[in-house]
Amino acid sequence: MSSVDLKWKGSNMRITIFAAAFAVSSSTAFAQFTSKQELGRRIPPGILAQYDQAILAGERPNIQTITLANIWTLGDSVDSSVDAVRFAIAHGETVKAHMQTLKDWIQRGGTLLLWGYTDCNLLSQFGVQITYGWTAPKLAEHPVNAGCGDLNFQFRSADFQPYFGMETSTRCEVIVSCEQYVLAGILPFGKGRVVFVSKSDEEDDERYWNTGKDKDRWTLNLYQWMLNKPIPGAPQVARSVAQLGPSEGQAPKIETPCKYRFYNVNDEKEIEATVQTIRRFAKDGRVSTGTGKDAHGEYQQYDFVLSGVEQISELNSVLPYQTIKKGNETQTSLLYEEFGPQYSTNFRTVTLSGAIEIIVRFSITPGAKLYYSMQPGREVPVPATQIDRNGNVALNVRISRSQQYIYARSLLGKVSRYLRINIETGAAEEIARDQYQKR
Repeated sequence: MSSVDLKWKGSNMRITIFAAAFAVSSSTAFAQFTSKQELGRRIPPGILAQYDQAILAGERPNIQTITLANIWTLGDSVDSSVDAVRFAIAHGETVKAHMQTLKDWIQRGGTLLLWGYTDCNLLSQFGVQITYGWTAPKLAEHPVNAGCGDLNFQFRSADFQPYFGMETSTRCEVIVSCEQYVLAGILPFGKGRVVFVSKSDEEDDERYWNTGKDKDRWTLNLYQWMLNKPIPGAPQVARSVAQLGPSEGQAPKIETPCKYRFYNVNDEKEIEATVQTIRRFAKDGRVSTGTGKDAHGEYQQYDFVLSGVEQISELNSVLPYQTIKKGNETQTSLLYEEFGPQYSTNFRTVTLSGAIEIIVRFSITPGAKLYYSMQPGREVPVPATQIDRNGNVALNVRISRSQQYIYARSLLGKVSRYLRINIETGAAEEIARDQYQKR
């Protein structure tokens, strides 16, 4: 179980974070829509009205372009006002230091957006194998695909469709796929992610992409999902990461019960916003609420289940903030601070033991006695009850390391005969008394 307590910053002190300066060129909402009127013809008005107005206005997501001139400005922290970056350094000009700087930034929590097949070639820098094929794409059961069916992810020519093959060890949030490959998805990388969409490029006027009647709604859905906002017409589900290829050796996802407490919260709107945020991550959107009081004060408590422990950090990264729009300005307010996090879990194991036993079968004269030996000087008699009326007997014996033979002696009256069995080959040979005694 994971539990965390969060305190409201106080009635007289609310910290507001304004969009900080980011020393890169901006291309906010680069995938422009024709017009709101065009969107109104393609998307039902009731659905369109539910999208974030900043997205519809082209103000978000705030996509920044990384070039040779500003690659080194990606600092040690991720600017919260930057929703994602695009990498615009030409392949021939890219050096190892550029990619390492970008990767380090993503691992700290940044988002890289790869939009189009040329951009998607960059996936190879993240341990992803790229391949091509002709299989028709399939929309996964993912919120981004809600209300969409007419989409064209075609490549340059009419008979060539690209798709990207993930290594079997790669975990990816699948949005659009072709068999075991992915055309559109979200690749986790450290604390950040790589959002990629393989389709016709902007340099091709997106000629194939634009033929899809649902491409605008799909793009709006993707933006909503990138910004952790609910998607109109889609069930409120938590993010999930699908495993492509064999899952052998992969740790299974373990459902994680959580208990979150919020202290000093009295504003009904803030309480409702908190519940809605948690529901986006909670399994089946289920959240149990309650109240209580302890040494820290009165609190609102929320009990819910996450589909995996890795979702805790993702939830905690968005939960303390609230986005407020004032005119043309968007402000992000920090409402809570986390304190006293606790994490407890249970471990169990499965026991397994084993041994190798060899079954040795002997056939002796009825009425004779039988002895066998595994080690020098340790002759063991076989009970008469284990020998059937025809003189047949089957013994379960254990062998030791480097052991080569099993020895046996039969006795009838005063006559003894000696046998040696090779453990590796199973061959049996009669031996002399001296060999039996001196082995």
